[in-house]
Amino acid sequence: MIAGLKLAEVLHHSKLAVPDQPVPTIKVIGIGKCGLDAVDYMIAHGVRAAEYVAIDTDAKALASCHAREKVKIGDWFSPSDASALEKAVDQETIKNLIGYSNIVFIVLGMGENTARHLAPLIAQIVQPMGKLLIAAVVLPADTKSKHIDYNDKNLILLSDNVHALIAVPDNFDDTKTALHRAVAGIAELYRDDGLMPCDFWDAALDFLGAGMCLMGTASASGTDRATIAAGNAIAQLARQNIDLSRLRRKAIVNITSSSSLHPNEVVEVMNCVKVSADIRQSLISAGTAVNETMCDELRVTVFEFTPNDQDIAVILNQPDQLSSI
Repeated sequence: MIAGLKLAEVLHHSKLAVPDQPVPTIKVIGIGKCGLDAVDYMIAHGVRAAEYVAIDTDAKALASCHAREKVKIGDWFSPSDASALEKAVDQETIKNLIGYSNIVFIVLGMGENTARHLAPLIAQIVQPMGKLLIAAVVLPADTKSKHIDYNDKNLILLSDNVHALIAVPDNFDDTKTALHRAVAGIAELYRDDGLMPCDFWDAALDFLGAGMCLMGTASASGTDRATIAAGNAIAQLARQNIDLSRLRRKAIVNITSSSSLHPNEVVEVMNCVKVSADIRQSLISAGTAVNETMCDELRVTVFEFTPNDQDIAVILNQPDQLSSI
């Protein structure tokens, strides 16, 4: 992370394009079936200031997707057809779709053959354009070992070509909801209408060079809603088989509620995150977002980053992945 650098240094090191308006514009690219399902869910449930692009090889799936912009790339590809898939991607088309967006999300399920090959190609096109690029991906566990292959070459290639990669294990109850929470949890944070306003450069400082990121999210209403939501978000991280004490570099917390949110509730959430995640020595960045449709509901989303010098497998207690550590 580069949180200690001045804004001019951020510009120099990141090569991000300077936004021409205070609120960043957001583009969400859904790739493959999981990505298209997530885009439809986001359109139905709202991510403010976001525009949507659907990319797939399946014309029928694209036709049923509600994204305004759609791109069909070739036909179905087998794993051995990766080079053919690369040739089928038109770089200028992708660049034109991205346009003047400031933050670009790529959402997909890594268990889908075409999506996992296509996503790194799209990231390689977008990354040099000066956009803050974040991938939110569903990571399937092996049906026999129940372990996720974090050494998958396509996952590594995607991670190397984005500023941050939010990993969503497929043991979430609803993956499209989880992907929506991942995107909304970030998109809602960097606006100017909360108790703790953040802007695009806060986002840049938070996510540039973040690497692999894990997410927990939960909502609650009524008495003690802040403590309950925060506790359940941390518990969701724990259910991903994570050694929380190893996630000691950085945490980003988004608290979303209606204008009924009280400053004391922000304090309650932050205290819960600090104690439960045992990250008291880490840098914690927090922000709030206003969503009047939530009424009495309060949602907490916690993003926790892994250390740069340790493999994600260490964090997730995968001893069979540690031979090279």
